[in-house]
Amino acid sequence: TDKAKHKDQLNITVKADYQRFWTQDLANLHIDWDSNKLNFFVKEGDDFFPPHMRSKGKQWHLAFYTRVSARSKEDELNVILIDEPGLFLHAKAQKDVLKKLSESAKDTPIIFSTHSPYLIDVDKLSRVRLVTREEESPEGTIISNKIHKNADKETLTPIITAIGLDLSMGLDIAKDNNIIVEGPTDYYYLCAFKELLRFKFRKEVHLIPAIGANNASFLVPLMIGWGLNFCVVLDNDEKGRSVEKKLSKHFGHTNLKIIFISEKKDEEIEDLFERQDFITHVLRKKPKERETNERNSQIIKHKGKQYDRVLLSKLFFENVNAGAASISDTTKRNFKAVFERIERSMFP
Repeated sequence: TDKAKHKDQLNITVKADYQRFWTQDLANLHIDWDSNKLNFFVKEGDDFFPPHMRSKGKQWHLAFYTRVSARSKEDELNVILIDEPGLFLHAKAQKDVLKKLSESAKDTPIIFSTHSPYLIDVDKLSRVRLVTREEESPEGTIISNKIHKNADKETLTPIITAIGLDLSMGLDIAKDNNIIVEGPTDYYYLCAFKELLRFKFRKEVHLIPAIGANNASFLVPLMIGWGLNFCVVLDNDEKGRSVEKKLSKHFGHTNLKIIFISEKKDEEIEDLFERQDFITHVLRKKPKERETNERNSQIIKHKGKQYDRVLLSKLFFENVNAGAASISDTTKRNFKAVFERIERSMFP
């Protein structure tokens, strides 16, 4: 009787824990054992199935769950290494894998390699390391703790995709008071400085990143059609000014509220940073490494292979949230001026 009660209680515990990390269906994990064997079953309704009768993805996840759970709870010191977890799983199931890895990492260090954007936590990019192979380097494979430095586009693609996915899943357009910005770069910088400056708009606002200045024009008809209060924020470069003219021509000045990120011609959002702030907190280089007389935005464009705008802005956003960015008054004033222009535009 005691053994039966123990098994029953253990299965209740295991079921509850497994359901935290497998949200794809209502199947439950069930275990049974005797003196020689520990058997796992997948319970669906009233039926019990051995793992080999389920899908490859289900088999993989069950093996992954049991091994990681066991290894992370051992009394011995372990470091768990996993190569490409979740290959057999679809996107939502990979999110479950990431959740389990994060939970088990509280008990033991876990290192895994991946090319999947669904296995990258964009709120913890500081954990990410790039693994690159340098053909001309005697060191061969190099692990870099600066995820934007010297990385080719193929290496950065999963991270950029993960950032885009995270933004798209968090958007809520069907609300009043929307600020349409050109892209993720503007989104992260404005979010960071809204927090840093503790800026309070008169009413709650929602930042919506378009994918490029041209695509901002696709969101404008939605805002007008739904009768929402909105403002479009554009870089004061050639592209931004072109989009401003296009929008004004098609929708008229009475329906539009458009401001430029800077009142100075040809400036983009990076140019709001005082140069020292830009070098230290955006490029994350040593202050003595002075750049050219080019604008901040030009430096990024001319060294496109070394810097990725979206990643730099996301990392800056993370540093601000972690309280690791000490920004000059000049830079703060520049961004505060943008918020004040948005405020006057949206709530005249």
